[in-house]
Amino acid sequence: MIKFKKTQGENNMKIGVCGSILGLTYPLAKEIGFDYFEIPFRDLGKISDEEFQQMLLKKQEIGLPVSRANAMIPNDYKLFGEEAKTNEEISEFLEIGFKRAKQLGVELVVLGSGASRKYPEEMDYQQVEKHLLEVCNIIADFSEKYGILV
Repeated sequence: MIKFKKTQGENNMKIGVCGSILGLTYPLAKEIGFDYFEIPFRDLGKISDEEFQQMLLKKQEIGLPVSRANAMIPNDYKLFGEEAKTNEEISEFLEIGFKRAKQLGVELVVLGSGASRKYPEEMDYQQVEKHLLEVCNIIADFSEKYGILV
């Protein structure tokens, strides 16, 4: 098995890996010697309370920091067009997600979420830009509330 060799010094780069806490990757990442674990944020707002409690227990058991999250908005949460979620629906999702991310120790979330940010070709770009800015302001409010960098 591969193991990372750590050197002393203040400029050492931290190395992490992405995956599910409830999958096989998390304990393996700890065993190999990764510095942190990165989870998909989009799952945090959608899973049951029971599943989230299982995540907290697994984190406590394994002990590898879960300091990063990616893919903030689920692919089925469209931000534009006829199927777009309302700002209220987005806020409800983000409230749950950021609260849970904070409980897990997440310090940074990457927006990413390309599929949710796609917009219909016929949509006016200025309208797209205006709505995306609204969504980013909503995200910023939760970022500030929970002390998590986006």
